[in-house]
Amino acid sequence: MRFFSLILSVLLLSAVMSAQQKRYLVSPNDEVIPIEPGKSATAAIKEWKQRITSSNSGVCTDVFYFGYPAPLYPLNSNFGAYHKDVMGQWFTAPATGTIDTLFWEQWTAVNAYDSTLYLRIHKSNIGPSYGPGIRPGPFNPPCQNWGYWVNTNDPDQGAAAFIEEATDTTWISTINGSPVPSGAPFSTEIWGFGGVAVTAHAASLNMYDLGTLGVPAVTIGDRFFVSQRVNYNPAWPAQHAEQSDEGRTEWGAAGFTVSTADEDYPARDWKFYEHDRGPSNCAGAPLDSIRRGWVARGGFSADTLSVAVWNWWYSMTVSSNVPPIVEDQTDLHTTFDTGPQTVQAIITDCNPANPINAGVASASIKWSLNNVPQSDIPMSDVGSDTWEGAIPGQEPGNGVSWKVIAVDLDAAVGQGPPDGYSVVAYGSDWYSIDTGYACSPHDISGNNIDTSAFFTTYYSGAGTAPMDDGTAGPYDMGYDFTLFGDNFRYAWIGINGAIALSKTATDTIHVNSNGFFSNWNLPYPQHHGVTDTAGRNLMPPMFIAPYWADHIIGDTSGQYGMIRYGNGGDTCLFIVQWDSIGAFALAGPIGDITTFRVVLNKCTGVVEYEYESVGTNGLDSSNLAGMQADSNAYSGPVPGYI
Repeated sequence: MRFFSLILSVLLLSAVMSAQQKRYLVSPNDEVIPIEPGKSATAAIKEWKQRITSSNSGVCTDVFYFGYPAPLYPLNSNFGAYHKDVMGQWFTAPATGTIDTLFWEQWTAVNAYDSTLYLRIHKSNIGPSYGPGIRPGPFNPPCQNWGYWVNTNDPDQGAAAFIEEATDTTWISTINGSPVPSGAPFSTEIWGFGGVAVTAHAASLNMYDLGTLGVPAVTIGDRFFVSQRVNYNPAWPAQHAEQSDEGRTEWGAAGFTVSTADEDYPARDWKFYEHDRGPSNCAGAPLDSIRRGWVARGGFSADTLSVAVWNWWYSMTVSSNVPPIVEDQTDLHTTFDTGPQTVQAIITDCNPANPINAGVASASIKWSLNNVPQSDIPMSDVGSDTWEGAIPGQEPGNGVSWKVIAVDLDAAVGQGPPDGYSVVAYGSDWYSIDTGYACSPHDISGNNIDTSAFFTTYYSGAGTAPMDDGTAGPYDMGYDFTLFGDNFRYAWIGINGAIALSKTATDTIHVNSNGFFSNWNLPYPQHHGVTDTAGRNLMPPMFIAPYWADHIIGDTSGQYGMIRYGNGGDTCLFIVQWDSIGAFALAGPIGDITTFRVVLNKCTGVVEYEYESVGTNGLDSSNLAGMQADSNAYSGPVPGYI
C-alpha cells in the first residue's frame, strides 16, 4: 500500500522583514502557501490538503468537493497503465452546477510519453441502474470484460476507446456469461474536445482547471464518466507490444468492502486495455481472461463485495442544495472488545439555493455483519455538529463494515467514507494470546541478509524492486516448528514485515502479491501454494506478520536499514529482525527507524512479536499484525487466524 502523502517542496526564501527568513510551500501545481512562524511544514501541508478536499468547515460557500479524495478514501493500492490504455471512472452529480477542477493522485511512476495524459468527460451510461453487477440485470459483477469500437486507423490493435475515433461505430461486446450484449459505457462528450493534454506529476496530487475549455454544467443525478489516457510515443513501431520498452504510469486507488445496497457497489473503476491479456489479474480473474477494450475492474480480490475506486475527485460551483457532508468520523479498529462500538461523526450541511433551509435532519449508521446488511442504527445529535450512535457488540470472529448516512432538511442524502473492523478472539483450539507477557527483547546481530538475496516473482507485470517488496529464503530454522497443528521447517522472509513457513526448501513462497505490497487483512484468501496467475494477489498459505506494512530496505539511492535472522545463541529460537528499515510513501522511499522482530520458540510453542520502534511515518496506524494458516495448502486439520 503506497499511502497518501501530499508532496510539496519547501523553499527557504530570504526576507528583510524582521530579520527572519520566511518559509513557503510550493505545490506541484505551483501554488505558493506561506508557513506561519512557529508552524511546521507538516501542519501547513495538512491544512492545505484539508482545504482542497473538504467541502466546508462550518462556513457555507457555493464551492464543494465530491468524489474520492485520499484523506477520506485512503490509498491502499496503486494501479498502472501503459501506452494508449485509458483509466476511467463514473460519478453521479450530487448537485446542480459546474464542474470546475479535477483532482487525482498520481503514484510514484509516470512513464507516459512526455509525461502526458489526455483528459475527457462523457455522459455515462454506466451507473446505478445499468452496468455489470446491477440487479435486476443480466451482467455479472466486476471484474468483467465490456467491449470496444473498431478503429482500422489504429495499426496497433485496431480497438478504439471512444466512438469519435472509431471507423465503425458498431459497439463490439466482449461480455462473458450473459445472453445480452453489453452497450457503450458512455455517450456524448461534455468536456475535452477529443482529449486535453495535461502533464502528470509523479508521486503528487494533480489537478486541472476545466475552465481552460469552459466548465461543463451538470444537474443533480447526472452521470458522467471521467477518463485519462496514457500518451503514446510516435517513434515506436505501429504494433508496439505492451511493456516492451516502457514503464508503468501509476494511479493511487482505494479498495474497500461494501454491501450490495451501497452506492459504491458495484465498483466504479474502469480501464480500457489497448492489448489483450492485462498485465495484472483482475479481481482474481486470470490474466488470460482479460481482453482488449473497456473492462470493469472491480475490487482487488475475488470477493464481488470488494470494490475499488481511483482516488479522483472534483470541485463544483453549485446553484442547488447539496447533500450533508460527513467532515470527520470515528475510526474503529480491529478489537478484542465484544461490547458496543461508539461512532461519532461531525456532519455539516449547506443549502446555497435556500440557505435558511440548511441543516441536518437525521443521521444513521448503515452497517453489515459479515457482509450481510443489518437494520440502520439511528444517531443522536449531541451538539456542535456532532452525531453519535453505537454499533451492537459482536462475538469474536465477526466482521463489521459501516458508514454514516446523513439526510438534510430537503431530504438530500450524504454519506461518509466506508470503514470496518473485526472482533478478534483471545484464543481458540489452536492458539491463545498472552496480553500480560513480560517481553525480554531478543536483539540479534550478525547474519544480515544481503540485499542481493531478495527476489520477486517472475510473472509478466510483476514488481521489479526486490529491495522494496522482495522475499529472501528459504532459511532452515534448525527444527520443525508446530503451528496450527502442522509442522514447518523453512522460513521465507519478506521485506514488508512478515514471514511465510514451508515444509520443504523447494516450496518457493513469495511474501508479497506478485512482487508488490498488498493491503491484506485477516482472514484473507490464500494461494494454496499455487504459482499460476490465479494466485497472484493471495496471501501465502502459512503467513506470520508482526508488522505487515509498506516497508523498504533499499533502492538505487541507497540502503534503509537491514533484515537479520538467527537464534541469538538459543537453540530453541528462530528470530527474524527488521532493523531500522524505511517506509514507502507516495513520495517514494523514506528512511526511518522502524525496528521489530518475530521470535519462534520451538521449546514453548510461542510466537512472539517484539517492537522497539514502529517508525515515524504512520505505518503503525494501518499495519496488519497476526497470522493465518490454510489447511488446503498443508495437512493441518483446520485453518486458523489471529
